[in-house]
This record gives sequence, C-alpha cells and structure tokens, in this order.
Amino acid sequence: MSKPASLVDPEARCDWLDKVDAAKYLRDKGFHNITSNTIAHAARTLKTLHEAKRVGKVYFWHTSWLDEWVESL
Repeated sequence: MSKPASLVDPEARCDWLDKVDAAKYLRDKGFHNITSNTIAHAARTLKTLHEAKRVGKVYFWHTSWLDEWVESL
C-alpha cells in the first residue's frame, strides 16, 4: 500500500488547510501579520471568508478560498 504524497514529500501541496496551516500559507504569500485567529475571525464574525469545513473538531479552508479572500482585500 502506498502512502499519500503529502506523507512522502513534505513539500507536496495540500488544498485543504487547517487554520494554523492557512495562516502559514498566507504568510508565505507576503501577509506577515496574519494569524490563525485572523482567519477564524474573518470567517465567523466578518463573513468575508468562506465558512470552513468541519471535520471532527478541526476546521479546514480550501486554498482557493484563501486566494479569493486575499484578492478581495
């Protein structure tokens, strides 16, 4: 049985990110002051970011949603 690419190659891109990885993704794009709380606040309170998909107790955002949110800023 083969392992998923994300386990074999740590540089493999994942399209669904939790709030910590989403903040890192946006910081890598140049938004150095973004925190995981900023992302959660934008989604829940401001409604400017798509609401996250919940899996258990963890919320995930798609990278295309994050890119759309950055373009709208």
